[in-house]
Amino acid sequence: MKKVAFLLVCVLYGLKCLIANPVAVPSVRINEIMFDSEQGWMLELVCYGGEKFPFVKMTVSSSSGSAESKYLPVWEGDEYYSQLFVLTRDSMESSLDINPLGDIITIDIEHLPFYYEEEFQHIDDVLIFGKFSGSQIKAPLEGQSIGYAGYNFEEFFSYYAKTNEPTIGAPNDVSKMYGTLTGKIYDKNNQVVLSNDSISFLYWFDGYPYNFMYPVPIEEGTYSIKILANHFSSDYVYISNKKVKIKPITIDVEPDATIEQDIYLGRLHRHCRSARHARFSHSHIPQPVIRRTGIAIRSRHTGEILRLSAGTHLDGRTDDFRK
Repeated sequence: MKKVAFLLVCVLYGLKCLIANPVAVPSVRINEIMFDSEQGWMLELVCYGGEKFPFVKMTVSSSSGSAESKYLPVWEGDEYYSQLFVLTRDSMESSLDINPLGDIITIDIEHLPFYYEEEFQHIDDVLIFGKFSGSQIKAPLEGQSIGYAGYNFEEFFSYYAKTNEPTIGAPNDVSKMYGTLTGKIYDKNNQVVLSNDSISFLYWFDGYPYNFMYPVPIEEGTYSIKILANHFSSDYVYISNKKVKIKPITIDVEPDATIEQDIYLGRLHRHCRSARHARFSHSHIPQPVIRRTGIAIRSRHTGEILRLSAGTHLDGRTDDFRK
């Protein structure tokens, strides 16, 4: 019994130490790649680590083979931090080709093990671009680069986009990785949607980790929104953060380009023109409403149902909610 109690104390103490001093896991990310006629390919990595877990080997692979880097990130001090690390063909121990028209790039890092594992541990990252199976983005044109633009924390994948202003050796400038999508918005009756709502292709709220494609206002039925310079397709939009089905759109966006694209909603939005000027009054018995009640109103013109819910507090305050 004493042995069990002693082991339990050791386990709890170990967990306490781990929680109080969490171990920062080394990692690597492909941050940018570009091609030129002189150096061939240039690959920029963001490496996360520290002196306690130094990298001991770095291997770059493509469809043509693999090569080990001559150089490794050097960590100074105990702090866990990130650093940019640029590789070129001259950085490799052996020749490595990356096809500028399309390829699969894999970075494999070997680092010192955690705790007392006998074997080294590996971390890696992958980018597939251009004319290659599973491509994440089209190949860059002359003078362009492909860069990391953000992370989707819902579906766990990285966003990449093209830019006309490469920043190899410096942090990516995501503001230069957009094109613009603009056009009219139509309801299912082909009427221009006149509202004061906002439109976005992503659900958005303050503090959300996306750093692009923020909602923009709909003005006189017209919208203009920034879109990452990549292949883009969607069969829905968010109108004031409410998901609405649309006629599917599929486009290829180049950086700094403007694309005309009208949007056709799959159902009547509540603020469309046919209902915008409608007025009605309603009395509900008994009064006051305690907690919440629901009201459904059917449009005699379109058959659409508008659902409202309202709640009244005992002190007379009223909350109105639209669904």
